[in-house]
Amino acid sequence: MSHIVKCRWCGVQFDTESLDNTKWVMPKEKWYYHIDCWTDKEKPGSIKPDLKNGQDEFESYRQNIFLFIERDLKGVCDYARITKQMTQFKLKNKDWTYKGMFLALKWFYEIKKNDWQKANGALGILPYIYYDGTEYWREQERKSRGITTAIIEQMEERAKKEPIILIRKKKAKPKATFRLEDVEDDE
Repeated sequence: MSHIVKCRWCGVQFDTESLDNTKWVMPKEKWYYHIDCWTDKEKPGSIKPDLKNGQDEFESYRQNIFLFIERDLKGVCDYARITKQMTQFKLKNKDWTYKGMFLALKWFYEIKKNDWQKANGALGILPYIYYDGTEYWREQERKSRGITTAIIEQMEERAKKEPIILIRKKKAKPKATFRLEDVEDDE
């Protein structure tokens, strides 16, 4: 069983059970660091690395995937499950990118015309289609330069114009079964 944690200094996730104990340190309970990050942190005058760039990439492609599913495929998606799967796939497969995940899904559902309803609201098909989907887009990029950047720009413009409105389903509360006829008069 894996124990995935996030380095408090660099923000990169790692598995404490698969990584050698000499590669990470836990100075306080639930505070995990890579050894290199810990030594950098302990140096006087050290500055924490800017994590915005990696998070912005993740967030933008995550939003693009949600837009693609809801608007283009007219489907329903499980937001938390998709987010978790994206981070797990990225951690497990170091050569994967969030852009590649988005483009592989676009290839599988839009170009290959597969049905989103079979996905059960998540990205479980991604490990099976990632390399085929990214290879398709590499070939398209060779044929016509800039096609993938145009698709990404189009999705970002569309996201700015049409913001996602999340509708949370409220749990139905049982109605009271109280009737005036059932109340007895005490008089």
